[in-house]
Amino acid sequence: MQDRTYERRMAELTCAFYAQVGQSFSDTRQRPWQGFERLSEELNLSQMSSVSVLDIACGNLRFERYLETLVPHVESCCVDADDALVATGTTRDIVHLITSDVISSLIDDTFSAVLADVGPFDLAVTFGFMHHVPSETLRIRLARVMLEHVRVGGHAVFSFWQFSKDERIMRKAKAIPEGYAGDYLLGWQDATDVWRFCHDASEDEIDKLVGSLADIARERLRYSADGKRNNLNRYLILERI
Repeated sequence: MQDRTYERRMAELTCAFYAQVGQSFSDTRQRPWQGFERLSEELNLSQMSSVSVLDIACGNLRFERYLETLVPHVESCCVDADDALVATGTTRDIVHLITSDVISSLIDDTFSAVLADVGPFDLAVTFGFMHHVPSETLRIRLARVMLEHVRVGGHAVFSFWQFSKDERIMRKAKAIPEGYAGDYLLGWQDATDVWRFCHDASEDEIDKLVGSLADIARERLRYSADGKRNNLNRYLILERI
């Protein structure tokens, strides 16, 4: 398998998916995730008077809206390829938006340059995105760049979609023969010709990611949340050292 070719093809497929159904997808994702509450409790967000946050693949800004219910002043730097989708989000505070195709910049190893003029932040997050990053190498690269833009003592938070725990989803998932273990194509609602790349993260993979970042961060907490059984997303909180 030629890594760059495969990664670019999966990235293009996912971009096409969101270009076609992005608004419909956003409409179903307005409420905060259940896992946000555990994150808030762990980091005592409600006790903060202000917080600066870097949000990678921010979508419709639902995390920013959630933060604003807890913290009087939120300074957000949000990165997403779809500025039209971001515009559907309504926030109290000003959001600095960087329009960038994150996966393409990870493949080209230029993501650090995308963030060259921002930070450091109290908090860097990416929710509902790691499963779209089409290789372990790129997922580790993303995590490292995020941590490099967090102040010492601050935190980076990641969610990993473990959709193999949902039989309904797996019945519709298509394994990618030339892909890595855990790589699938998933559709959307009743559409028959729209597919996105999704990776189901194993606990061993998350362990490896944490180990690869031991020089810059330590694990603070790992927990499961979301979905009917409260187990579809695996959250990882890393503290910058």
